[in-house]
Amino acid sequence: MSAKEICDAILKRNLYSFNTDDPLKMVRWVLWNHDKDSQRSSSAHKVFEKVSRGQYKLLGTVQDEEDPVDEAENTDENPDSEEIQTSLDLEFASLEDVYSEYIKAFRFKVLNNLKRLNPYDFEIFSKVLLEKYGFKDVVVTSKSGDGGIDGYGELEMGMGTMKFGFQCKRYDTSLITPLQLREFRGSLDENGLSQGIFFTTSRFSKTAKDAATIPGARPIMLFDGEEIVNLMLQKNFGVNISRNLPIYDYTFSSNLLLPTD
Repeated sequence: MSAKEICDAILKRNLYSFNTDDPLKMVRWVLWNHDKDSQRSSSAHKVFEKVSRGQYKLLGTVQDEEDPVDEAENTDENPDSEEIQTSLDLEFASLEDVYSEYIKAFRFKVLNNLKRLNPYDFEIFSKVLLEKYGFKDVVVTSKSGDGGIDGYGELEMGMGTMKFGFQCKRYDTSLITPLQLREFRGSLDENGLSQGIFFTTSRFSKTAKDAATIPGARPIMLFDGEEIVNLMLQKNFGVNISRNLPIYDYTFSSNLLLPTD
């Protein structure tokens, strides 16, 4: 049977609910992925065999000798082209999966390197990161006796300027607690700072996130390790795009041959 015949039979008998706008494409993918002779599929579960051009059978069955398949009578329009396109789609999906895994590994590497900074270097890192995002006159306080404020600066907002303070906690796994936010907010009050920014290479507990915005209290912006990596990637701060790997798609049409005048 051809991919189209198999797809039509599945739909007619309501054997499977396709969660896609193109069920035929999915059937072709399954046939390709589980074809015993497919050299490019990593699936170990092979249940189909390609018996002729665009025609398949289940393993363990024989072709109906009374109704042999005429290779010239192929129900799939231009099956070779369709198979090539399906293969390209699968290869692209595989590339996306590989790229996604690469990004995960790269983000882990960046965050792990941040966790290896000493506390003061992490404060300097946070200062420069804030400057990349337009904060002005950012200063890191002395290494000791900072009163809960690791640094401060200004941010122009419309016709005014907001004064802020920031705190940095270079933790590995320890969660930031509501108590730490309350103490930081108290330091903001004592120093007359309008808003706080809290950086950590770890994460914030749920109750700490709730404590960041309390009606009538100075707001505190929270940036955990994952969000800090996001900020770095957005500004290419501490990271570089070292390779450009172009991915092509075929977009030619006869319209491109029409006169442009």
